[in-house]
Amino acid sequence: MLYVATAKALKNIQEQANLFTEEMSWKPISVDALQIVEVLNWKNHEELLDLLKRNYKQSLEFGMTSYADEHFAVGEGRYPYLGFADCSLPLVLYHNTPNNTLPVLWYS
Repeated sequence: MLYVATAKALKNIQEQANLFTEEMSWKPISVDALQIVEVLNWKNHEELLDLLKRNYKQSLEFGMTSYADEHFAVGEGRYPYLGFADCSLPLVLYHNTPNNTLPVLWYS
């Protein structure tokens, strides 16, 4: 049971759990989340998208190392200012902030 996840993450975790349990000859398990975070329709939030782009570009100009590295490439995202795999997760936890959260929330 997860507290919060995107539908994409939940699907991926379920698929990987199925592969694992099948490989181990165990019974399948169900993966659930209390809250599924929906993907934003950026066409309805163009001002926010522009702000995120400008913030990322400005951070690079001030010397921030680009977030678009080999780790970012694994998620096949196209826009580093939207976080890992372009998830745009609006989540901050007390102990950290996931890399698929909007970088403006976690990148110093």
